[in-house]
Amino acid sequence: MQSDESIFDLVPEIEAAVHKPKPYTSKFKKTTRKEYFSNKRSMGSMGPLKVERPNPHKFLKSKQFENRNATLRPSTGSKKKIKRKEPLPPKGDHGILAPTTEKDFIKTNIITAKTMKKGARPQSPLNWTKKPHYGEVPEYLTHVKDEIADEYTVLAQMEETQLYEDEPQLHVLGEEEKEELIMGLKSRWDEVWHTYQSLGLVSDDLESQIMRKEEHEKELDRIEAEIEMLSKPYVIVQDE
Repeated sequence: MQSDESIFDLVPEIEAAVHKPKPYTSKFKKTTRKEYFSNKRSMGSMGPLKVERPNPHKFLKSKQFENRNATLRPSTGSKKKIKRKEPLPPKGDHGILAPTTEKDFIKTNIITAKTMKKGARPQSPLNWTKKPHYGEVPEYLTHVKDEIADEYTVLAQMEETQLYEDEPQLHVLGEEEKEELIMGLKSRWDEVWHTYQSLGLVSDDLESQIMRKEEHEKELDRIEAEIEMLSKPYVIVQDE
């Protein structure tokens, strides 16, 4: 049995040195470091070192900004115009007043109410059971029913005509016809019997001889059955 051990397993393996990639270093590192340690951030958290004190003579005076609009630059029309509300009417303007009238609206309303015609009272719901011709079959349904009955009658007549045409025509054989048929069958029976008796008992082809004898026997039986049927008093046959 072959073993998986090998002599080379005794030799110590030398581990390959893992070379780590160099860490990323920004190309702006030197510039950022120089700006950080310079004086640019001296006022980053506490404000400027020296603040100018307010002048006590420069205070807001009365009517200082009245003529300010005159000193501004003229408008170029680029700003959108604000739609303002209509101005309020002056104090003495009372507007257009409605014409005065001496009409007494209370009396007018009373007269109108008395002379008003009474409206139609709501009628009671219609009682359909007392409606004329209630419970009668509509006239159009009677016409439809008659048309359906006529169609059924026509279909029944067509079926009867078809059955009568398809039904075979029968008639009773007369005595002369029966005697003629019986005589023909007897003569045929004699011929088959004579042929049957003439068959030899010994033959080279035994199987064919047996088959011919069986065929003659079947034909003799059939002829005897037909003669027996024609010997009955009434024989009904189908017309061709």
